[in-house]
Amino acid sequence: MAIVCAACFATLFVTGIALTAAGSPAWLLASIAVAPVVYLLCRIAINVWRARLTITTAEVVVAGATRTHRVPLEQIDRFEPRVVHSGVGGNGTPMIVLRRHTADPIGVYALSRQGFVWNFKKIVRSLEPQASELNEILARARSSGTSPSGAVPNAGARGAQGIR
Repeated sequence: MAIVCAACFATLFVTGIALTAAGSPAWLLASIAVAPVVYLLCRIAINVWRARLTITTAEVVVAGATRTHRVPLEQIDRFEPRVVHSGVGGNGTPMIVLRRHTADPIGVYALSRQGFVWNFKKIVRSLEPQASELNEILARARSSGTSPSGAVPNAGARGAQGIR
């Protein structure tokens, strides 16, 4: 990840210097001003690529686009499909969420689906078998002292095909 971010900064810097040599020094200032935005976008792109769900005998790790949550098994209620709304407005995204006893649910970005808003009920219903499977794996993890067979070591960047 550091290499990708360094490459982005270097590209902006070299472009700014080249444009400054050929014209106005405003190009260098523009490339410096754009660098934080490029860094943030690169960081989110890399996190989307690394999005995953991991269930162990001690905790569940949900790595999403902007942050990673580590939740002990004792705090987990269940997995369930629903439409998650983020920010102000918007239609939301159908995905599986991790319900916790004492805190807000966590959306599992790796198990989200995109689609038209009029298909959301159908998409949420299609996520129910995956949520049931995750609840079974969670039950095995709670009752087992070793790693459960069928655990989700890496749920991949796009849903069911990543479940092992």
